[in-house]
Amino acid sequence: MHVLLLFCFIIVHFRFIIAIDTAYYQYIDLTTNSTTSVLSDEPKVYALNSIDEISSHIDKLKDKSSIFFFKLTQSTLQYNHKYHKWTEILKTNPLDTLKIRPYDYWLPATHCLDSKDGNGGYLRRDIYIEVELSIENYIDLHFGFIPIGFSVGVNLAMGVRVGYGMLLILTFNCDLYENEIVQLVYKPNYMTIPPLTFIEYKLRKRRLEKGKVKLITPFRMLVIDAPQHKCLRSNQPSDLMCSIKQDIKKQKIFLH
Repeated sequence: MHVLLLFCFIIVHFRFIIAIDTAYYQYIDLTTNSTTSVLSDEPKVYALNSIDEISSHIDKLKDKSSIFFFKLTQSTLQYNHKYHKWTEILKTNPLDTLKIRPYDYWLPATHCLDSKDGNGGYLRRDIYIEVELSIENYIDLHFGFIPIGFSVGVNLAMGVRVGYGMLLILTFNCDLYENEIVQLVYKPNYMTIPPLTFIEYKLRKRRLEKGKVKLITPFRMLVIDAPQHKCLRSNQPSDLMCSIKQDIKKQKIFLH
């Protein structure tokens, strides 16, 4: 069995689909009164140096969809709708390093393209694919956070764009050769979120009172970036994923 791999040119645009475009939010730095990255009206992310400064902006807690980002601790504060408390999310160990890894398997972006009866040629194709994590990976469903808020909070705390899914618009350019079958494939990236600490706060008389502290074990999320990609080619259909039956436009994956 001999399979040739040809790297091809790819242009990738992406947006979140599960967290409803979590890349789009208003970032308001309350320490400088500046607003940046204004792409949508919600959620609003307020930046402060530390949680101690929130007492000067306590009225903003009336909006329970708001998120607060604290620069010194690289942590976020958001409302937990299951336990009805504000919750700070931060890395248990600030020195934990983040490792981005590719998915274990190649995923088909197209069905097999057969050129065995032709003279080859050149292929340019735009492909729209939705990639979504299976429900087991939705950590927010277990802890009562709104998906969009949780994703934005983790993005800020980790410094990496992550989410539960994304819409990829892939543009492939590949040469086709005589007597060959070609399949376009890709491999999304993911990362393991290190252990987190959740600190609960209850709003009493215009101040936050610290409550329970919970430790969260590592879990995995998709990294929202351009995936690895290849043009797979062979003269044998069995070398490729030609027999795949499921809808390749909507891929659901599980990160073990």
